[in-house]
Amino acid sequence: MIKIAKKLSLTDVNKLDSKLNEMKTIYLNDGDFKLDVYIKFRDTKISRLLLDFQEAFEVLRKETVSYNQVQNMMLLSQMLILKQFTNLGLEKLDMSKKEDLYKLFNIAEKLVDTGIYEQIFEQFEKDELEKINKAIEQSNQMGKQIGEIMASAINHEKIKGEDNAEGLH
Repeated sequence: MIKIAKKLSLTDVNKLDSKLNEMKTIYLNDGDFKLDVYIKFRDTKISRLLLDFQEAFEVLRKETVSYNQVQNMMLLSQMLILKQFTNLGLEKLDMSKKEDLYKLFNIAEKLVDTGIYEQIFEQFEKDELEKINKAIEQSNQMGKQIGEIMASAINHEKIKGEDNAEGLH
């Protein structure tokens, strides 16, 4: 059977686009809290996530980061997913501003420590998370930057440790 295609119109594009705005409500901590999350991840929001990632690394490149902050950086892409694809209230944070970036790190620790972080991520579609992973992998420049920042943090910790050891003599 041959399917007859219809001409694409702006109305069709708008209908398709509206499906990308659909959210679902998830319940956390045995129903104590609710949060809305996007069902499908828009490519434009993934691009914004990558831009936020880049801006955060530019801020961190100018800083001497601690080992604890490096650990927080490991959660950065996931926190940016929450920023772009939930109504948690992170969308106003500007990753080009140091204070906003550190707020995000602080929130990340709290979400992990309370167990909410894991509960949220269990609700995202695996295919949608994979889209983000692929986009990050394709942006190999980010991997290089992560390595530079981690090396800087490790060197800083070594120097700090040596300075403390010298003070003991």
